[in-house]
This record gives sequence, C-alpha cells and structure tokens, in this order.
Amino acid sequence: LFLGLGYQNLDVQYLPREEKNHSSFAFGGFQKGQRFSFEKRDENFLYGIHFKYNSFHITSGNRYKPIPHFYFAKDPEFYSQMDRPNSPLPQPIQSSHFFGTQNSIFGKLTDYGIYYAPGFSSYPGIYVSSPNKSYSGVWSPGENKSSFFINDTLQLQQFGKHRIQSESILNHKESVGFYYSKSEFVDSNFLVDVTVYRDSPLLYGNVSSGDIRPEIPQTLGYMRGSYRNILGGEVLSSQEGHRYESGGSGFLPIIVSQYGNVLCRYRQYNEVGNYQYQETGRAIFYEWRKDRTVFSIGWERRELGSQWEGKIAIPIQTGHLLELSAIFREGNLKTRSWFENWTYASDFNINLTDREEIIKIKYINQFLSLNVSYSEKKTSPAPILFINFQFLHLIDL
Repeated sequence: LFLGLGYQNLDVQYLPREEKNHSSFAFGGFQKGQRFSFEKRDENFLYGIHFKYNSFHITSGNRYKPIPHFYFAKDPEFYSQMDRPNSPLPQPIQSSHFFGTQNSIFGKLTDYGIYYAPGFSSYPGIYVSSPNKSYSGVWSPGENKSSFFINDTLQLQQFGKHRIQSESILNHKESVGFYYSKSEFVDSNFLVDVTVYRDSPLLYGNVSSGDIRPEIPQTLGYMRGSYRNILGGEVLSSQEGHRYESGGSGFLPIIVSQYGNVLCRYRQYNEVGNYQYQETGRAIFYEWRKDRTVFSIGWERRELGSQWEGKIAIPIQTGHLLELSAIFREGNLKTRSWFENWTYASDFNINLTDREEIIKIKYINQFLSLNVSYSEKKTSPAPILFINFQFLHLIDL
C-alpha cells in the first residue's frame, strides 16, 4: 500500500485564490503489475486502476496509462516527481481509458491497444509502446492528432554515445513538443548538447507548474559544443510571434585545474521585430562539470548593465538529486538572458527571461520532492513565488 501527499502554491498577485493553491491526497496499492489508487485533487475525487491478466491489461481513471508520455492528457494543475518505472504515483492525468495487449512483433514484446482520453482528443485512438518504453506513439484518427515519445541512449562505435529525449503533440492546427540530445565523442572529450522546443497554449496549458507560459507560440533552438567543457561555443535562436531573438557565444579557459576551471565568455545578443536591439556580453566565471554534476558561477557585463548567473546540480547518491539555478540582472539590459534550467528534467533545459531575479531550488528522492522558485520582474512590484511539495510513503503489510 502507499500514501501520497502533494501541496502547491503559486503566489501571484493577479491570480484568484482557487488558481494559486492546489493540494492532493492519494491512497492505493500495487503488487505484481496490478495497481490501484483513490485520490482527492482539490475538490475532485478520482480513481485509477491498472489491471493485468496474462498478456492483456486495462488502465482506467486519472492516474495510470501504459505509455510514458508526460504531455498526453496531462492534468494542467498537477504533476508528479515520483514518476519512475512502475511507480505507484506516475503523472496525474485527465480521465483516460486503455485496453491493450503484449505480443511479439519483430521478435520483441510490444505493447499496443486502443484508448479513449477526451482530455487529449474527443475521438478514440490507438497506441503502441516498445518493450522498454523507450519509444511510444499515440494516434487519434478521428481528429488526426498524435503524440510521440522517445527516451533512449545510442552507443555507436565510430560516432560516439548519444542520449535522446523527445516528446511531441501534433495535429492539423499546431505542433508542440521538445527534443533534447547529449552527444559524447572521442572518449567523451567532445560534447554536444542540442535543445529544440515549441510551446503553445493551443494544445496544452501549463505543462510545467510554476512557469508562466507564453501567450503565443514560441519556438526555440539551442546548441552547445565544447572540448572537455572548457573550450567551445553556443548558438541560440527563438521566434515568438513577431519577436525574433538570436545569438552566439564562445568561451575559452583562463585557468584549468582538477578543482575546476576559470573561463571567459563572449556572447552576442540580437533581437528584431517590434524592437531592434543588439548587445555584447563579456563574462568571466568559475565552472566544474562532470557527467551531470555542475558547479558554475559567473558575472557578465553588457553595455548598459550586467548579470550574475549560477547553477549547482548534484546527484548526492543514487536517486537523490539536488539542484539550484539563479540569475540576477542589473542595470538596463535590452535583450533577454539565456537561463539554464534543470539538468535532470526530461524537458528542455534553457529558456529566455527578462526577469530581474530568478532563484530555483529542487530536491528529489524516491519518496520526497521539494520544488521552490522565486522571481521578480523589473516592471512589476509583485514577485512570483512557487512552492511544490510531494511525499510518498510505502506501507509494508
């Protein structure tokens, strides 16, 4: 058996009270692939079941689904940090129902079947998922709406190691989603990170609680390449309505040691559309990166202002993750800053911000999650504070 608790507060001056606070309580059990839950999300009483018999399975309700998609039929007010393989508390969803089976296709067991999820499409559809759930797809032929998911690692002898994460939702009106890849070449000396995402309120709402999503579609692409994280460059391009932003940077080492590196960075910021701006940033910062562990703090000077930026990401031990990211903008900066978000999220890890101050802290383990973010905008006296706490307790009988 298990107990799950969640509380969320988004303190924004202009939001009504019912949109600021959300709470949840869940109770259920799981054994040998069977799962059930009863929960209360705000004022709604919901259920979830996942039942297996031989090669057939049925999932129904607001909690379980046989596909790993995060965006698919997502409850816009809730999310789960406890979502791991076979977790009793995966991502909370809107009412959805699946009936499927597992059979051998091309020599491997493949999960496929039919579903009905009115939060995703008003028409039923079909789904398919690979044996290890690294690939899956959903298609609703009545609305011609689909969703695809990828989370895999490719080891190519002559072309390095590549970790790929991607999810998308597509229909005839709009396409949204993200792609992220991390590539390592020549004994991991050469590293390339690529992020592309398209965000739009037309297909889903607030998919990452605490972040204020754009009111119009935004498409952003980012790439960072380096040699041992000490010599390299970045490029970024973003289009949001008539606002087009781009830029590039290069960084090189001043001091290199086993205790970290001191780097200098030259970055160009460009914006065209309603306004035309161009700024140059010259930065110096200390950085230590190894695998997914990051320590970074730096200061950048531009023509009319400056910014401090910092990031810490630590996998304390297996299943325990601590992360902090922050940025402070001073003066009269004309263009938005490049803000690196979470390292461990299965989501894009960089976006653009004109906020004067952002501080984000996240701690996650298998049974506890705390996510806090605070931001201030220069043109608004009201800050935004977001707090999300989640707890999962397993009861052995």
